[in-house]
Amino acid sequence: VALDRGFHTVFTIHDYLLACPTGTLFLQSAQKTCTFRPMSIACLCTNCDVRSYQHKLLRVGRRIVQDRFGLVPSGVRHFIVPSRFVQHLMSPYLPQDATFHWVPNPIEIDYDAPANVSESDTFVFLGRVTPEKGAVMFARAAAAERVPCRFIGEGIALDAIARANPQAIL
Repeated sequence: VALDRGFHTVFTIHDYLLACPTGTLFLQSAQKTCTFRPMSIACLCTNCDVRSYQHKLLRVGRRIVQDRFGLVPSGVRHFIVPSRFVQHLMSPYLPQDATFHWVPNPIEIDYDAPANVSESDTFVFLGRVTPEKGAVMFARAAAAERVPCRFIGEGIALDAIARANPQAIL
């Protein structure tokens, strides 16, 4: 509606849903980055959704409806990106005349001298605790190397992390 009425529109890219039906560009079953072109035949035939293939098909339908009827992203010309990496990754799937507005991380931090890593004995995972973010892989690696690890965040992988590494601090 906003695009149809000629409103100036800016879309904030905080995931990859403008290209990838699951929004992750990640193959859940293989636990690796997806190399298929989003919405290609190979993409559509691959079960990469964290829930099920049927759920992926719902997401494919959403992607088609958004673009065909909502004109997102095809009708949008301005995009806010959190990093140059996201801009580079997403630009092939957005209009050629898209303008990117980089907005750096809004969290203010004090920049101190780098920490002396040799004084630390715990590895930390900070973020959404999900398989596509590598949380379970991180837990397994820490368990295999017998190094302390701590997880700071919420997500669906907490139980899997506890099974993969009972010593992990959640």
